[in-house]
Amino acid sequence: DLGREAFTNRRISRATIERSASILRRYKRVLREYGIVAPNIRVVATSAVREAVNRLAFIDRVFIATDLVVEVIDEAEVNRITYMGINPNLEQDPELQQARCVVVEVGGGSTELLVMRDGNMILSDTFRLGSLRLVEMLQSATSTTSRRRSLMEHQIGRILDRVSESLMHEANTRMIAIGGDIRFAARQILGHWDTETLAEIPTAKLSELTNDVLRLDEDAIVRKYATSYIEAETLGPALLTYQRLAQHLQLETILVSNTNLRDGLLHDMALG
Repeated sequence: DLGREAFTNRRISRATIERSASILRRYKRVLREYGIVAPNIRVVATSAVREAVNRLAFIDRVFIATDLVVEVIDEAEVNRITYMGINPNLEQDPELQQARCVVVEVGGGSTELLVMRDGNMILSDTFRLGSLRLVEMLQSATSTTSRRRSLMEHQIGRILDRVSESLMHEANTRMIAIGGDIRFAARQILGHWDTETLAEIPTAKLSELTNDVLRLDEDAIVRKYATSYIEAETLGPALLTYQRLAQHLQLETILVSNTNLRDGLLHDMALG
């Protein structure tokens, strides 16, 4: 709800603010049962709250209801925290450290891209295009499945143009994808995946899965893949974005990490 409202209306409704405060109140109760109290609690918000014109009202209401301070982190901080989360994966693999690693996360409101080599972040960029934004764009498109796909690919192409401006073709390039949608794809393609390691999936197999998902409506996705309706709504646009990026980089395989923003935050907190 946060993302859908913020990206469409640039405002979070009162009802959604109250639901968010209620959820965080329950979280705090559980944390207290485990003996976790401030300052060992960090609450962050990303693009959905950042882009809402009434974000201060959201932050104030949460604080009044829970005593928790919501920290709205900007794009640069999201990239830094993502780096903190993914770097341990690279440190375990000397070949990956030597390669140019393009780390990609397709979120609801934006796509984050980091370029890393030898443990250093050499480039970062954020594109205002995510799975929820693509879904919202298609809401008004009453057309065929192929036409809807064409509209999404046109929007994704704008990202690819910017990637081309920043990244010259380089043979020793690997793409590491993070995010719930690509983790779903890895499980579907591989069957079993030890999430302590990076999964490697063929780009061709990702294309097949993406084609299958985009041919189905939300009800059919839920039935076939046992997902929630929220996941089913954004699955196709997200997978198409990952697929097109991999093809643009001329990669035969994609590495998938189980790392997420939470892991980066915990690592950052552990380091103080």
